[in-house]
Amino acid sequence: MKQTSGPRLSSRLYEELRRGVITGVYSQGQRLTEQSLAAELGVSRIPLREALPQLEVEGFIQSFPRRGVVVSRWTDEAVHHVFDVRIALEGQAARLAARRAADGKAELDRLWERLDESEAQIRAGDALAVAQANADFHQEVVAATGNALMSSLMAAVAGRLVWMFYLSIRSDPTSPSPEHRTVTQAIADGNELLAESIMLAHIESGREPALQMLRESRPET
Repeated sequence: MKQTSGPRLSSRLYEELRRGVITGVYSQGQRLTEQSLAAELGVSRIPLREALPQLEVEGFIQSFPRRGVVVSRWTDEAVHHVFDVRIALEGQAARLAARRAADGKAELDRLWERLDESEAQIRAGDALAVAQANADFHQEVVAATGNALMSSLMAAVAGRLVWMFYLSIRSDPTSPSPEHRTVTQAIADGNELLAESIMLAHIESGREPALQMLRESRPET
């Protein structure tokens, strides 16, 4: 018997569909119909209609007139958009977090915890968990600014980060770890310029490798 509705069911469906998009169960450009998804997941269409908007807001799917819902594609432009936003947001966030640390206002325990978690996931070897932990670390750097608006802006790209990290993790899943630790230490030391410059270099150094890996991930059209 199909489950009908409820917040917990909608949340579960969101997580299942999100995982499916990130891991390629639902391929880029694939059309998703409510009827087929409901049958596949054993639910009614009502909770699906509650889960899909959140996926669209986070950039996993797009809705088109007469075409319905389609899994988003990683075009070169989409990759550059994510990196451009990150350059504008995260470099400044690292600098502001270091300033708060220098003023004794920053609580950095969660940042160190996120760093330790990302390194633990690298050792465990689960690609999706590594991608999620890396994205969580970057979100926590922004959270360390104490600026709720900056955190909300970062949250808007967090899902895309997980997806992008997952697809590009094949090149070297351990590569972000030393830079994450270095930028965290610079923030903790209150060194604004160093924290900002490390973060900017860290992000920009990932642009071309991400473009290459994401090009390889695109399905043939």
